[in-house]
Amino acid sequence: MEPTTEKFSSDLAPDVVLHTLQWGNRDAPALVLLHGGGANAHWWDHLAPALADRHHVIALDFLGHGDSDHPDELLTGAFNIDLEALCEEAPHRRPPPPGPPDVQWFGGASSSWN
Repeated sequence: MEPTTEKFSSDLAPDVVLHTLQWGNRDAPALVLLHGGGANAHWWDHLAPALADRHHVIALDFLGHGDSDHPDELLTGAFNIDLEALCEEAPHRRPPPPGPPDVQWFGGASSSWN
């Protein structure tokens, strides 16, 4: 299964274009895969198709990685901004109801929450 690619920008960082790879049905529960520093969304190519039978899998290229914009200078906290931008853009942006989670997050953790 080949992923679809999408690029988007956000009011959080209007001059930045971020890239995602996506697998599976958009109506399925979202599963967001995050890479670490020095990596990119394609690090999940081997795993994402196996997860796409039950999830809408979204792999983000953080700013300065993969096919997202590569600015001259990276800002501290940029991963947080990128992740917040994805949450605004993703079709599953509403928080899950209490109980078993509908949205699951794998991969690198955000270093701080503001």
